[in-house]
Amino acid sequence: MRKLGKNSIGHSEIPDRIKRLICVLLLFIAFFGTVIVLDAVRCSNGFIVADYTVRSDKLTAGVKIAMLSDLHSSEFGMDNSDLVSAVKDISPDVIVCVGDMISRTANEEDLSSLSSLIEQLAGIAPVFASLGNHEDEYEKEQGGDITAVYEQAGATVLNKSCEEITVNGQSILIGGIYGYCFRYGLSPEAYKRSSSNRFLSAFCESEEFKLLLCHKPTDYYLESEQELFEDRDIDLILSGHTHGGLWRIPGIGGIYLPQQGYFPKLDHGLKSVGKAQMLIGAGLGHSGRMFRLNDPCELVSVELIPEG
Repeated sequence: MRKLGKNSIGHSEIPDRIKRLICVLLLFIAFFGTVIVLDAVRCSNGFIVADYTVRSDKLTAGVKIAMLSDLHSSEFGMDNSDLVSAVKDISPDVIVCVGDMISRTANEEDLSSLSSLIEQLAGIAPVFASLGNHEDEYEKEQGGDITAVYEQAGATVLNKSCEEITVNGQSILIGGIYGYCFRYGLSPEAYKRSSSNRFLSAFCESEEFKLLLCHKPTDYYLESEQELFEDRDIDLILSGHTHGGLWRIPGIGGIYLPQQGYFPKLDHGLKSVGKAQMLIGAGLGHSGRMFRLNDPCELVSVELIPEG
């Protein structure tokens, strides 16, 4: 009987070329795995200040706005000292909180932290807030009153309501709302009869510079609902909710978002929606198990300046 040699099928060795290819592949995987882990840690444990400029012929003087969203009870420094310091450095005329400053599972410690943050911010500039889906769900599931927490700490909460303020000698109308797209249970006809539509219609009648706080960008504008919103005369909408897209490809943007699908248009940054401009902040925290990739947490600084 013929014996099998070492190069026979039963005991063949892996060729050196294949071994080298496997080593290169493993090194490649290890390198990019390390890059992903380090970037995820960077994006989740610090924040940047993102600067935007918006021009308008309705303004006669500049206005600085500091925008916070999607904090989800995160903390930057002891008692959010790093975050408060960064807001002070912006020297804002107005501070806005655009929803999900806590998570739906918030406890008393989280509420106390939020109250302390708002008190500190109110010592810098007037604070206006609108609720997000997590705050709304917290109230429904746990029975708390987030509006009272904000107001007792010194903020003005806007929900289907607005307030006229004077900044640097000019009037600005700030409005706030959460959840009024007809796709959330209303037909187009029912939406047009709703209190949300009545508020928005009245809000748009003003000739002043109009600033709308609306947590979900898709609550204001989806292509499928364009006919409802494209003629709305709102100067700037401030939104959050998307967490910047979470996983972002450089030069392309977010990969996927619920409600918007793959490569969403309303994931982050300054967008044009009908007659309005919409600024979507990447937020200051995260909820659930999804981590950020190429998507740092951010505090938004908006400078409104006169046209020309």
